[in-house]
Amino acid sequence: MARPQSRQRRSVPPWWSRLGRQGRRHWRRVAIAVILFGVGGAIAFFDTGLAERSRSQFSVDGLWPPVAPSLSETDFFKRNHLAAAARRIQPQVLVLGVGEPRPIDNGTTVYPEVGTGLLLDGQGTYGVTAASVVGRGDQPIAALLADGRRVAATVRGIDPVLGIAVIVLGTGRRPDAALDLGKPPKPGDWTVAIGSPAGLTRTVAIGTVSATDRGLELAGISDRQGEFIQIDAAITQGLEGGPLVNGSGAAIALMVRPTTTTDAPPYGIPLTAVLRSAEQLMATGRARHGHLGLVLTPLTRDRRDTLNGFLEPAELITASQGLAVVAVDPDGPAAQRLREGDVIVAMDGQPVDSLAAYRMALHRAAIADPTQPALPPMSITLRRGDRTLTLAIAPALTRTLLPPP
Repeated sequence: MARPQSRQRRSVPPWWSRLGRQGRRHWRRVAIAVILFGVGGAIAFFDTGLAERSRSQFSVDGLWPPVAPSLSETDFFKRNHLAAAARRIQPQVLVLGVGEPRPIDNGTTVYPEVGTGLLLDGQGTYGVTAASVVGRGDQPIAALLADGRRVAATVRGIDPVLGIAVIVLGTGRRPDAALDLGKPPKPGDWTVAIGSPAGLTRTVAIGTVSATDRGLELAGISDRQGEFIQIDAAITQGLEGGPLVNGSGAAIALMVRPTTTTDAPPYGIPLTAVLRSAEQLMATGRARHGHLGLVLTPLTRDRRDTLNGFLEPAELITASQGLAVVAVDPDGPAAQRLREGDVIVAMDGQPVDSLAAYRMALHRAAIADPTQPALPPMSITLRRGDRTLTLAIAPALTRTLLPPP
């Protein structure tokens, strides 16, 4: 029987053999301690260097915790986009004094009412403000321009349905830049409002867009028609009528502060709607609006389920999109034709799936022929239960006030 080969012993230095078992154990521990100490020192050295570089990069005069270095005015406005947005719109902002001016002891002049306006045209001739700022339009108005001049202004027309007024400046000034119209905002977007609360001219208020396409019936404001922008900002008297701009300084709305209820949030009239009305007011002094006497809501699955809980089985909503009729004015033009639960899907052959599309369809009908005393019938396609109906209904015409000559 062959003997198994013996395992070859590893060669070790003679001095290591002479240490003995206890000596070798001792020196192993020393070696491990030296290795750990070296690794810890390297880590500490790296952390110290990083901290020193952080101090030198972010601190001022060697202070720690770090203190942000001061910025030049140019660098500040480059980095603070909201401040830059406020500066960009300032040339178009008007400070409006309404009523008979009254001098006070220090030589300045005060007005019974102070509001804000916005220049519309490149020549500085026309401006727009909230209808609440000018009242009936029979009071004298003085407009303070961005260059410090104060000029007389008169009311060209008032649109109480939308809540705006167009003013004409006696001696206008061409703005440094044309008014920039921004894209429709989204909830969460930053906003900047410019106004004159308590006579403090050109005050800046920062906020966000809370919601868009808001109908004001929920806020108890039944005399306003349109899709409004709900704002989370401190909009007080004096800021209303001023512009609301986005983070790049482009105008998106005209600020209005509700006066019918203290619980209603501030809101903005989308500038696209303002310009549609202002164009009519500048041309004729009047703005035509049509309405059907309906309270509508864009149809969603949850809203459809909620509305179906109040309808008869034969009238359950089966449509997947459109505008659902929530209420019908008994004295309105659609009172005998439409009912709760109907879903409007088209008007004059154009699809209608949002309040903006509905308002635009009424606007097209209102301005189609301004010489006619009444609006022509519109073709309205709707879903009632599982049926599709097409009805001809003439919207009612609401006229605005023309200030006395």
